[in-house]
Amino acid sequence: MRYRIEDVMVAVPTRGTLNWNHVRFMYRLLAENPRLNTPEMEAAGLSVCHPRNVLAQKFLSSSAKVLFFIDDDVTPKPNVLDMLRHLNDYDIVGGPYPMVHPPVCDIPTPCAMRRSDETAFAPLPDIFTLTGVHPCDAIGTGCMMIRREVLEAPGVLPFRLGLDKRGIMRVTEDVLFCINARKAGFTVAADFDQIPDHCHTVSLNTMHNAYLKRMVKAIKIAAVVPEDQPLPRLTA
Repeated sequence: MRYRIEDVMVAVPTRGTLNWNHVRFMYRLLAENPRLNTPEMEAAGLSVCHPRNVLAQKFLSSSAKVLFFIDDDVTPKPNVLDMLRHLNDYDIVGGPYPMVHPPVCDIPTPCAMRRSDETAFAPLPDIFTLTGVHPCDAIGTGCMMIRREVLEAPGVLPFRLGLDKRGIMRVTEDVLFCINARKAGFTVAADFDQIPDHCHTVSLNTMHNAYLKRMVKAIKIAAVVPEDQPLPRLTA
């Protein structure tokens, strides 16, 4: 099925901290795509799960065929609607914005992951060299297109945090959403040509400083470890 711009409902979960680059992007998106439906916005309570669920229900009550989450701290590329064509091959497609996921990764890394068990995930292999669309087990929800069939399937909704018996979060709501979608037989992919900015938790300065700190640490370790011995794994 070929999706059109008018099939899309843009949904913005917000914590009341709209980034200026996000606002500018939204103005441009609407100006350049007059057939796009008016975006829906919902403010968060204690958890971002609440606005995601409210927006999902608004979507299911509409005639739209694709729900497009764009978080208030995410700024996609101007041509992000090009991702629509990949919904012919996958049920969920997203732009893998950079995040820090200790202890999974200690430097800003695109949030496209493979699953090793119920709660353990790792970035895709060679993630910093990837281009184009790659299947994965989970991606972040902050720049994600979802086909209607996914949200209508039993067991996929609601968005919720993955808590253990002690109430400690083990899995975020976006990863758990992808787990449930995969269990229901749907496919997930990350479009590495559509890596957006993630302004709320990762700035360019944060990324630069993280890489610089890591490089200096490696140089210091290499200076005291003999060349014939393996270097220890670096941590933050």
